[in-house]
Amino acid sequence: MNASYFYWSIARPDQTESMEKCVRSAREVGVFTDFHIVTNTPLTDCHCYQSQATPTSAGLEALVYLKGGFSKLSQPYAVWVSPETRFRRAPRDLLSLLRSSPIHVPLRRREDHNTPNRTEASWVIFETAMRKGGVYNAVYQCDPSLWIVKLSALNTLFKLATELSSIARGSGSELSLPWVLSYAMQMLCANPRQHCIGTHPEVWLPVQDAWNLIRTPDADGQIAIQGHDGRSVIHGDPALVSTLSRAA
Repeated sequence: MNASYFYWSIARPDQTESMEKCVRSAREVGVFTDFHIVTNTPLTDCHCYQSQATPTSAGLEALVYLKGGFSKLSQPYAVWVSPETRFRRAPRDLLSLLRSSPIHVPLRRREDHNTPNRTEASWVIFETAMRKGGVYNAVYQCDPSLWIVKLSALNTLFKLATELSSIARGSGSELSLPWVLSYAMQMLCANPRQHCIGTHPEVWLPVQDAWNLIRTPDADGQIAIQGHDGRSVIHGDPALVSTLSRAA
């Protein structure tokens, strides 16, 4: 068991099978770090917490679960993994992704934003909120499939979420978890580019299908996993992979 961090997630009824597969994949490669899961269905080999309503990771519910229940655990860091995550091997020095920041969220560059689920109009709304919140450099979106937070920074994270919520309400927009994580990441780190998807392809990559990986030659001719950063392709040999998020 890792003494520095624990894994956690939220599994809706339609995600329980994926969540069990995620935990099983970790155990099969020798990862015995604790998993803490909010779910209304008992799952094997992890700590389960029942929700009064159907659990969801939309909006700010995930942060409420984290602060209200998991912040009292002994480990100082919490690592979110989406149910659609697969462990290929034990990650080395996962906390190095923080780069001295209290939070790590994989960021997407502006040119990778436009997909069928990310329109130009939605980007303008998002960028405007970021600017009003004090982000003056390049604005990034995020993929919330894997993110890390230092639990002692939760109050700061909630403060930033409250600030952004006020901005979003003022523009008639609905606040989402990716918005909050993107905002917090850019406000709390010195160099957002160090947190972009693909910066550490040996640790984690988003892929089209975590259970049916595409393997292609990389620039050096070595066979590598084909990951995706929005519209661009990244090659690597990641310890963890997550099915490409559609919510970011």
